[in-house]
Amino acid sequence: MGNKVSHDFKVEEWDDAGLRIVDVMATCGNAIVAITQREGRYILLRHGARVLRRSPLAEKVDAEERAAGSSERQ
Repeated sequence: MGNKVSHDFKVEEWDDAGLRIVDVMATCGNAIVAITQREGRYILLRHGARVLRRSPLAEKVDAEERAAGSSERQ
């Protein structure tokens, strides 16, 4: 059985490389969040360790890292 998360949801702004958290924009028990609030930033909506939604920049950076990782293995 999983551990209870103290704050159910977090909206986090990460640096542009997606390596560290710059700001925790919100924590709450029930969230409907527009990731467009900080357009062009690396934003994650998380529930504990699980990522529920990523901003367009986060999707782009993560896709580039996956592609770079797969090309390194070849």
